[in-house]
Amino acid sequence: MRHLTPAFALGALHRGKQIEQFLGEVDRAGRRGLRWIAISPGLMGVTIYLSEVEDAGTDTFYDVSDAAA
Repeated sequence: MRHLTPAFALGALHRGKQIEQFLGEVDRAGRRGLRWIAISPGLMGVTIYLSEVEDAGTDTFYDVSDAAA
């Protein structure tokens, strides 16, 4: 997993770019999902988004775990 150094992360935010980090798998009530965080610059500071989504693959669309295998 790649990580930005603090200097590169701050540089990206100062240039108006969003930065993201994959946080791994999550289990909610027996359902597998993925979690990541995103930080976006704004006029008054930053906005932090924490996202969790179900990791549901199909026959034609593979989930992240299947793609990594």
